[in-house]
Amino acid sequence: MRRFCVSLAVAAFLVPASLAVAQTPPPPVQQNQDDGVPTDGPYKSLKGQASYLMGMQAGYTFQRQGLTEIDTDALVQGILDAFAKSDPKVDPAKIDQIFTTFMQKLETEHLAKCQAESPANREAGSRFLGENKLREGVQTAASGLQYKVIRQGTGTTPKDGDVVTFHYRGTLIDETVFDDSYKGGIPATIPLANLIPGWIEAMKMMKEGAKWQLFVPADLAYGDEPRRGSGIPAGATLVFEVELLKTEAGAPGGLNLQGIQGGGGN
Repeated sequence: MRRFCVSLAVAAFLVPASLAVAQTPPPPVQQNQDDGVPTDGPYKSLKGQASYLMGMQAGYTFQRQGLTEIDTDALVQGILDAFAKSDPKVDPAKIDQIFTTFMQKLETEHLAKCQAESPANREAGSRFLGENKLREGVQTAASGLQYKVIRQGTGTTPKDGDVVTFHYRGTLIDETVFDDSYKGGIPATIPLANLIPGWIEAMKMMKEGAKWQLFVPADLAYGDEPRRGSGIPAGATLVFEVELLKTEAGAPGGLNLQGIQGGGGN
């Protein structure tokens, strides 16, 4: 469990893609003559701005991991006490017990929520796929995967053992977006074998340069127990727009799978 604490702390300072890449050109702002950073907003110094961004990044990390029930006042107090080297207000001998109990509580609540939501989501997904297969251009594979070719590719087709680089946008059947690599401008790079089953099947039919729309039933996506914080309901049928940019053999040199909500496995 201490490894969890360390990994969480490290992950908190990884810059999310949404912060790392500007969506639109920023307006001109006044520069601080001392350190060359913008002086708009409440934090005028480089130290103040960097510190605030560290806090935001930690918050984003907690959200992505489904840790939405954190007592932020206690969290901030813990940080202050650590910097001040004060005696901890919680018995250090109980760290493992507290974290284990807290995470078990979150997981139990998550599973109960999934069990309650899944049947209705599966029914809605089945209705959607039944109607969708009749739409022009939509093809249905034997597995139940549905796909529509937006643009044909001309390059190499991924095979087992390859690593694929792609852009994607993932939505629920009501068009709610839960992940979008286009928004950050940074494509994902993931071993083909680590993608969800529906994506693996589709990728093996695509060529580099292709752009497809995928309609993925729950059993080919995240099933009845999606990862906490993913924004994907239990039993959900998912819709993806996928653009295959590159496929290559060997180990990935890009993104960690856990940073991806779209095609990555649980």
